[in-house]
Amino acid sequence: MKVAFVVGFFNPVGSALQDAFEEQLDGGTLICVSKTSSRYPFDVNKFKSQLFQKATAMEIDSILVVAADLRGQEWLTSSLQQMVDAARDRSDGKDIQLVLCKDAQNPAPVIESISAFGLVVSGECGGEVSESDLIAYRQLKKVLCVRGKNQSGFEDALRRAGFQFANFEHHFVEVPLSYGSNVGQTLKESAKHHICLLYAWGELKYLQPATKTKWDNLHQGENPAAAVARFKQAIQGEAAGKKDKSPKES
Repeated sequence: MKVAFVVGFFNPVGSALQDAFEEQLDGGTLICVSKTSSRYPFDVNKFKSQLFQKATAMEIDSILVVAADLRGQEWLTSSLQQMVDAARDRSDGKDIQLVLCKDAQNPAPVIESISAFGLVVSGECGGEVSESDLIAYRQLKKVLCVRGKNQSGFEDALRRAGFQFANFEHHFVEVPLSYGSNVGQTLKESAKHHICLLYAWGELKYLQPATKTKWDNLHQGENPAAAVARFKQAIQGEAAGKKDKSPKES
């Protein structure tokens, strides 16, 4: 089993991790020790205790530590390296890595490091999604699918995930974009015309809070398949909830 730590970053990174890795945070395979003040470091003792605990746990074979490397706190970076080295010595040969990021408020390199490590959302919900459930979920508006220009398309990802529909264009609008400052503005404007957004952030900017608040129904991931996995979970959850609330036969 793999475990990742994210330490020393500010709240924007923690919020982004909650969106991208909710299952891992809830399951304890991703542990976030945030920085709450620019004047003081994160809870170093808490991190050290948890790191050593995971390093000696039998079921864990590799650990990633992603840490903010801030100017003026070089002593802390040095201490982190010593902790990681000590954890590796205690772990009886486990793979324990330290990755440093210069910007404590930018979630993109943190998420990229975690994804490269292999701690990704599985999103493997069983079964199919019927066209009628898809229609009920999206109501009368088409779902907007946004990805980088070099990423694979959403239609293939949806069909591989078990979505049943005759015509992709009846339900979805796909927009490939290039990385740039206009991504956020494009998505803000699009929220006026679509009820739901599938967003693959791998080649694009990670969504800022001002953009995310425009969308009540947002499913994002590093690539189209990851975004579709979250979309599928939401549709199946809603369909199951409606089934549970339906009148029972006497």
